[in-house]
Amino acid sequence: MQICDANIKILNCNARFPGSTHDSAIWDMSAVKRHLEEKYLTNELHSSWLIGYALQPWLLTPIENAEADPLSPQGRYTTQHILAKNVIERCFGVLKQRFRCLLKYRVLHYSPDRFAKIVWCCALCNTP
Repeated sequence: MQICDANIKILNCNARFPGSTHDSAIWDMSAVKRHLEEKYLTNELHSSWLIGYALQPWLLTPIENAEADPLSPQGRYTTQHILAKNVIERCFGVLKQRFRCLLKYRVLHYSPDRFAKIVWCCALCNTP
């Protein structure tokens, strides 16, 4: 799991789980989720939003079957959601271009714990 801002600055990286672990399971176990829940429940969450797919009050999710009309509120929201989601995809691309060992065609022969540390270090080094 990785979180970045609009400038592709990595804010959070969690590489403790193998690729077969479902995104929602990783999210449910994340410290970020617990932090946001705590802030939301104590009414201290004022301007923190994430783009994602889990149903949480602070998580902006896509609208299913949104109107195709780009001028409708649902159409504008969907377009902006897609553009915002593209930022994290670009972040992954930048990370893989800079650290070629992260490409799926390159295989690192390390234990999962060691590989998680390598991913975390790459994310840390990629942050300006």
